[in-house]
Amino acid sequence: NNAFGYNALATATTVSNNSAFGHAALTANTTGSSNSAFGSTALDANTTGSNQTAIGVGALSAATTGESNTAVGQASLSSLTTANDNTAVGRAALVSCNGGQNTALGYYAGQSVSTGTHNTLIGYNSAIAITTGSDNTAIGSEALDAVTTGSYNTAVGARALGATTSSGSCAVGEDALM
Repeated sequence: NNAFGYNALATATTVSNNSAFGHAALTANTTGSSNSAFGSTALDANTTGSNQTAIGVGALSAATTGESNTAVGQASLSSLTTANDNTAVGRAALVSCNGGQNTALGYYAGQSVSTGTHNTLIGYNSAIAITTGSDNTAIGSEALDAVTTGSYNTAVGARALGATTSSGSCAVGEDALM
């Protein structure tokens, strides 16, 4: 284990292969192993979760027992507590997420996903309204930005499917089905 910063890995008891760099990084970790936290309060609530990576202030900051999550960017995946297998890259990407197997890349990508699963969201503000929708794909700036609970949608292009709130739709091209 490596810890640098005030309260970094402060409560570690039976842990191994953890790296904590920054104020309160991995501070609550008791038995979680193979975690990496870089930044103030990164993974600070983690107690038993393992195989997680948090880079950025507040990244994965609420995660307690989640497994195999990766958050890169300030506040990315910061509300996740127990879900597994999420990847968020970008400031506040998947910031509200507690569903599993989601991937978001971009500033605020998937910011409202709460319990949705298996979503792939790439681009600035892509799919910002999805809350419980699952199995959606959004590629492009502000793509799929009106869907909240819809599932099985595919939007490729800036603002594609921007007005759609249903399930099972597909649009390719800038402003397609806007």
